[in-house]
Amino acid sequence: MGTVYRGERLGVGRPVAIKFLSPAVAVQKAFFDQFGNEVRALSRVCHPNCVSLVDFGVEGTPYLVMELLGGVSLRDTLNGSGGRMQPPRVLHLARQLLAGLAHVHAQGIVHHDVKPENLLVSNEPGFDDHLRIVDFGLAQLHDGPAGASGFAIGTPSYMAPEQCSREQSTDERTDLYAVGVLLFEMLTGAKPFMSSEIGDVIRMHLEGAIPRLRELAPRAEFSESLEEVVARAMAKAPGDRHPSAAAFAAALDATPEGAVRRERPPVVERRAQPPGRARSAIQQRRAQPPAPWAMPPPLPADVTRARRPSG
Repeated sequence: MGTVYRGERLGVGRPVAIKFLSPAVAVQKAFFDQFGNEVRALSRVCHPNCVSLVDFGVEGTPYLVMELLGGVSLRDTLNGSGGRMQPPRVLHLARQLLAGLAHVHAQGIVHHDVKPENLLVSNEPGFDDHLRIVDFGLAQLHDGPAGASGFAIGTPSYMAPEQCSREQSTDERTDLYAVGVLLFEMLTGAKPFMSSEIGDVIRMHLEGAIPRLRELAPRAEFSESLEEVVARAMAKAPGDRHPSAAAFAAALDATPEGAVRRERPPVVERRAQPPGRARSAIQQRRAQPPAPWAMPPPLPADVTRARRPSG
């Protein structure tokens, strides 16, 4: 649906990420409206565990400007850890994810696409395994226009039953189901429902029995209470799940695994960004001179003189 470039905010030299809606889909009202939902959702979000909006507009095609985040996706982090993580690290990441979702939900937003690819993990001084939620492209606002009906929208491996069928309305508990699937995957190294056919995956979300953590990782010795917390998150009926992100986090903290806090920081995971190539990518979008509002006014002459070193 779109392309994200690394760019620079001219005049202040701030590195940013710029997401352009694909011209082929921008002409379709449903996708254009959904892009507007993403802008409205991001404009409400201000939390350490979420990406922030900087600006938005139209330059041939709609775009939005976000802060440029460091780190790597949780998917790459999972792959780098051999497919599964130790419970203390999993719960450390889960607490941050649930804190971010609690804020998002408080703004009347359902993310609808919680998955490893939409979570960035970075390691800056003082921030051990800092997780942030990105990509609100499928977000739904309670006070916004209704989403598309008649077909499922999301990523099949992480979609709640009501999201798969579209016969029921979705709410905050839809995101919590995805967190349960994500916890299962981080703890065991495998998704709870897997098939080469998307239709089979959707049917398993709708009808399949929830597997136990110990079935896929028998040597891990998970506590019974952790099994129950994860299973409750993936309950078929929304009313049987944790009622809120805060309640989910509290349930995790009440498990034996939740009592163990991380003591050592992880290996710093960084991905080099070639600035020359990245800048040329965004320059491809500058077919026209930037609009006047994009350029800051020049400094007054007296300010310029005052900043020159004497002598």
